[in-house]
Amino acid sequence: MSITRRQFLLGMTGTATGLVVPTYLAKATQFLQETGNPLILPPNDIVTELYAEDRHGDFYFHLDDSGDGPPPMTYREYALLDYDDIGEFMDSWDVSEEELDEEIDQQFVIDHWARSDSPDAQAFYLLDDLGLMPENGDQSAVGNLIFVDGHGGEDYRAVYAPDPLSVSLLQARLNELDAGIHIVLEGGAQ
Repeated sequence: MSITRRQFLLGMTGTATGLVVPTYLAKATQFLQETGNPLILPPNDIVTELYAEDRHGDFYFHLDDSGDGPPPMTYREYALLDYDDIGEFMDSWDVSEEELDEEIDQQFVIDHWARSDSPDAQAFYLLDDLGLMPENGDQSAVGNLIFVDGHGGEDYRAVYAPDPLSVSLLQARLNELDAGIHIVLEGGAQ
């Protein structure tokens, strides 16, 4: 399992990439104190909604509905996820040609789904690919995003903000990047 903490950096101007302007930080902090919620200023053009689910003060991000798990799939569909050759899959799994179109037990699919296709994993990839901030910030760091790659021995990917101020800072950074991503609060936050 790997956990990467990434921090936004406090800067003097909004022109430098990845820097939080002190006046915005003060505004977001005041809003948080007054309402108990992150300050979410939506982008001009919304392309994607990124959901922030409040799980006991940690805001886990996901795309679409978090759902109840992977969709049902057949042995054939599962084989196409991880194998270049159906025959190789059939040999290693001891599956016959007739069984390929039978539904596979969800327990076999959950790890692949949690790592690649789940709404949490999709948010992980989306935010990881944006170059939001330098890793392992310095003394001028404010706010955090935690990227989790693996959890409790399982293949799981997720990203979360450990506090509401970090959610505010993420939305500001997404707006600065003109990413078209709007954070929608779920759970305890409104």
